[in-house]
Amino acid sequence: MKKYAIILLLLIPELAFASSYYIDTRLAAQVRGNALAEKEYPFTTYLDTGLKELPKDGTFDVSLKNSRTMRTGSDSNDFDLYQAVFRTQNLGGMLDISAGRQFISPGFHAYLMDGLNAAVGKDDWPILVKFFGGVPRYTETGDFHGTTGLVTGTAIEMQMFERMNTRLSAVYDKLDIHNNDWKDNDTVLVGMSHSQIFSAKLEPTLYGTMEYDTAGKIVNAGILGFSIKPHRRVYWNIEGGHHEINRDWNRTSIFSLFATGPLHQGRSEVSITLLEENGAFKDVVLTGGYAYQRLKISSSVSENGHLANGGLGFHIIPLRLDTNLAYALYDSFGGRAHDVSVTLHDEPIDPLVVDAGANFTKYFKVTNDNDTAISAFLEAGIKIIKRLTFSANGEYLRNNTFDKEFRVMARLGYSLEGSI
Repeated sequence: MKKYAIILLLLIPELAFASSYYIDTRLAAQVRGNALAEKEYPFTTYLDTGLKELPKDGTFDVSLKNSRTMRTGSDSNDFDLYQAVFRTQNLGGMLDISAGRQFISPGFHAYLMDGLNAAVGKDDWPILVKFFGGVPRYTETGDFHGTTGLVTGTAIEMQMFERMNTRLSAVYDKLDIHNNDWKDNDTVLVGMSHSQIFSAKLEPTLYGTMEYDTAGKIVNAGILGFSIKPHRRVYWNIEGGHHEINRDWNRTSIFSLFATGPLHQGRSEVSITLLEENGAFKDVVLTGGYAYQRLKISSSVSENGHLANGGLGFHIIPLRLDTNLAYALYDSFGGRAHDVSVTLHDEPIDPLVVDAGANFTKYFKVTNDNDTAISAFLEAGIKIIKRLTFSANGEYLRNNTFDKEFRVMARLGYSLEGSI
């Protein structure tokens, strides 16, 4: 944290001219059980704060989380700093810069890094060029002072014609800055994405993306999709995709743990608005989809997977109630699962908000360890005064880990804005 304090001190002459600030803090406390049948009492504090309207259209934003879990015989404490970034816009009429800990999303990846991000151009220009670079961080694993890596690159966004957008990107990703082993420690990811909405009556849209790993000499991701609106109430999409990973790469991923080859997928989705508004109901929408997957599990075995889903959502006007019903079928090499869920969101009176839901899943596993999982929750939140909110949540769980578990959570939030 010392380096962030130094950066802040260097910025004080600029920050002193700030004309407004904001503070948004939330405290969440919970009572729950763990897999060892022990009671745990987690307390989590979130803080978002910053300054606005600095010189050169500047802002300074900080976001952090601190979690402390008290349990029988031991405590644990985790601190995550998600953001500490200074941004300034429109320097010289064409340059935007951000510096500090920030999220950057070049190509197909999102990085949390300590670094610099710059964009040259304006939104209405046909070409926008971006540069970025810094040290990636993985706060959820406590990687504040772990292995130092490097991510740097550039992206070019082109919008030379209306309803058409093209993006080119090149990212150099280095796991360990002291290691020079190409392929298992270093790579360059080259990506391209393109989308075009045609002006025909059905509004056909064509889009595609691709990323190539130069060290692994493989296509990490390739997607091609098409959608149309045959009616103002009907939307249909079809898409095919290929996914793979460099298996010499030292960074572990879930995909590399469970597959030895590429994943191929084809899917289709449809959305039909049955009713826009009539009497007590509005926004009655029926959705459905199917996806086929082929995954290479071992050197000699490939397995097919099938995912089907359907849902119905609608709003009841007199009750100010949003309702969603959903069903999903998962069928793959691991077994089969049927999943049914319902969620409710109601705003019966101002300023009260109520959310509720239930989920039931039936598993049929290849290990014959078949079981069911049930969960249900109820949450109510209210704005006590102008800047203070309170909510309480109750949750019931039953699965192969929790025979019967009740959890209770309370959240307290406070926000403040003002001028300096």
